[in-house]
Amino acid sequence: MHHVLRRTATGLGGGALAVSAFALAPNAAHAAQPLAAEATAASSTAVAATTTALKYDCYTTKAGIKIGLGTWPASVTVTAPLTATVGSVVTAPSVGAAITVPSGTTSTLRLLGISSLTGSATVWYSATGAVKSPGNRTTTVTVPTVKVPSSGSFPVSLSGGPISETAASSPGTATFNIGALVSTLKTNTGKSLPIVCTPSAGQSLVVLNVAIK
Repeated sequence: MHHVLRRTATGLGGGALAVSAFALAPNAAHAAQPLAAEATAASSTAVAATTTALKYDCYTTKAGIKIGLGTWPASVTVTAPLTATVGSVVTAPSVGAAITVPSGTTSTLRLLGISSLTGSATVWYSATGAVKSPGNRTTTVTVPTVKVPSSGSFPVSLSGGPISETAASSPGTATFNIGALVSTLKTNTGKSLPIVCTPSAGQSLVVLNVAIK
């Protein structure tokens, strides 16, 4: 798929992060070809929503100092066909994530004078197995304006898509793994806040498997 995540976010702290999809090196990104550019016909298989629970470790930087934002639980959802024909274009109409930013992160943001956040994030993911061009990808998700409360946790929803991938010419399984999420959000102060979230160790990062037949 073109970009997000096996089940993706941006975030600040130990809450839910939905977008850091496949653990990939930034210099390995490879954009998937859009549907319009493919010569093969798209698969007619109906799409279904697949949701994966993940955890991300997040941090920001201020004046060159790294500030930990804790671990964020996230639910990443990819809407896509679960089967496709060889050589077809597999398209996920939408990808998104539901994040709960923890109360500890809220306190950190408030100490930084931040009461609102908005912007977008880049999500890294990989496409392997039965795909025409295996490799790392990126996709962009939107971070709507969210108010940071004076205390307690708060939800953040991320949305993006569509993303597309061309299936291999032989049967198999196309696997999509999610990786890191990198964002620079605009705050109520008019300044930018960079946030980096990487998948916590010890968990499966697969957000979607598509059977290619």
